[in-house]
Amino acid sequence: MATGAFDLLHMGHIYYLREAKKLGDILVVCRCNRFHCTETQTRSNHSQESRVNLIKELKMVDEVYLGHDDDMYSIVQEIKPDIIALV
Repeated sequence: MATGAFDLLHMGHIYYLREAKKLGDILVVCRCNRFHCTETQTRSNHSQESRVNLIKELKMVDEVYLGHDDDMYSIVQEIKPDIIALV
């Protein structure tokens, strides 16, 4: 599992996700919910859904989820990843 805001997707994100994919068989990406991202991560005019759809198009990504409004860690409890890749 890899997480992030992925606002204005750039090559640093691509490298992070490519390396995260090497750690396991399936790469699940969780786009943090706007309520849990810092202000600098939410300056885009792009909706959360459009960012999720963009991440889904990356060939190294197998599944994409949007984090929950109420608890930023509940998505981890739902998915139960074996590995969480951090930057």
